[in-house]
Amino acid sequence: VGINTDGSSPDTSAMLDVKSTTKGLLIPRMTKTERNAIGSPATGLLIYQTDNTPGFYYYNGTGWEMFQPSSSSVKKINDLEDGKSDDDGTDNGSSVFFGTGGRSK
Repeated sequence: VGINTDGSSPDTSAMLDVKSTTKGLLIPRMTKTERNAIGSPATGLLIYQTDNTPGFYYYNGTGWEMFQPSSSSVKKINDLEDGKSDDDGTDNGSSVFFGTGGRSK
């Protein structure tokens, strides 16, 4: 199915092909309570939540996940690059650093 204003055929690999140079696609908007009331949401279901923490959410098969901007890929300390180093070469972890770039001397 193709939705457009130029009469072009939909891409053969798509079930739905929406084409526009002047308008966007509006995803269903709802509150968190309305979102949580969806019975048996399909994996991959997408909504825009309007309250609490507004944003785009998708159902991952077991729960709702918020889309996060790629610039905020660090969500917990375990997502940081970390390491340990010792000046005496024993590598016993007496000097620990977090993040990229290592430690300063």
